[in-house]
Amino acid sequence: METATVVDMTPQAETLAEACLGQMMIAFGKGVGGLWVSRGTVRAIRQRYEELAYQYARDPKFVREYEEEAAHVLHKLETIGRVAALRATSDYRGTISAEDFIEAERRVSIKGPTQLCDGVF
Repeated sequence: METATVVDMTPQAETLAEACLGQMMIAFGKGVGGLWVSRGTVRAIRQRYEELAYQYARDPKFVREYEEEAAHVLHKLETIGRVAALRATSDYRGTISAEDFIEAERRVSIKGPTQLCDGVF
């Protein structure tokens, strides 16, 4: 798995980016409910959002914008988790696969109510 290239990244920005990714993972898990999430799914989520999180964390305006828009961003991740769970359970599986996440994200990825929500998703 490739990770985001950290160039001119302060420790505070790196911590912020990882905190945002952590919140995204938790929101996705909340949507998934009682199902398992495969390690491949976690990798797919990181591959999809890591670079964006690090780009945003480098921007000084990001903290304010994220605080204002986090609810929309995280709600969208929770919805992606619900759609992924529906997909898995429809196939009688108790584990969310990377393919479930990718397809769910594709289905949920519509224009969001905020610019950050659109950018992240």
